[in-house]
Amino acid sequence: PGETEGCRLLYEWIQSRDLTYTQAGKLLGYPLETISRYVTGARRPDPETMFKLKALADIPMESWLRN
Repeated sequence: PGETEGCRLLYEWIQSRDLTYTQAGKLLGYPLETISRYVTGARRPDPETMFKLKALADIPMESWLRN
């Protein structure tokens, strides 16, 4: 996973549910490429997406901003 806490938490959420990135993307409403970019830290979710990830995966919005 990427360097931020949000990246790590998303990765852990996916792994703990034994999901593929494609399956996680379907649950969250995003394509595989987007999920992969969030996990690796290549892309940071926008505030609306951070809110959605908080609601669905309990990943705090501020976790995307800290290492």
